[in-house]
Amino acid sequence: MHPSALAFYERTLAHLPALDVLEFGACNINGSVRDVYTAKSWVGLDAVEGNGVDIVADAATWADDSRYDIVICAEVFEHTPDWRQIIDNAYRHLVPGGMFVASCATANRPAHSAVDGGLLRHGEYYANVSVYDCGTYLASGPWTTWTCVLADGHFGGDDLYLTATK
Repeated sequence: MHPSALAFYERTLAHLPALDVLEFGACNINGSVRDVYTAKSWVGLDAVEGNGVDIVADAATWADDSRYDIVICAEVFEHTPDWRQIIDNAYRHLVPGGMFVASCATANRPAHSAVDGGLLRHGEYYANVSVYDCGTYLASGPWTTWTCVLADGHFGGDDLYLTATK
């Protein structure tokens, strides 16, 4: 994860006490939200095994009876056409009043691999998510409050940060 996205998580979570966290896309490739927030408990879910992954599953369809105070999804949406389903699944796994926090690539971010952040591999999905599409989707959903913000990331104007409350 690049430094701008990590700083977003640090700012967003700094005022919170240690809470129960579910993270979609938890494989630590080049930095983790775990580096800037100490949780009461942390469950990491990813489509592949790796550092920080407790459960190997698809974040768009995984289901469990547990509910969490925070669901985090860092730098995942651009790597799947199912980002809307991930947002819906985050909502289902939050306690009432819980917070969803996510970041992803938007305009100006070059395509990169979900495997290692390098060049996109053959057959690998990649599409930046627009602030308009993300905001429109959040507005159409059940969220109590939400924000969707364009921010300068590694390449300038290439980060999308969102927070939403159940």
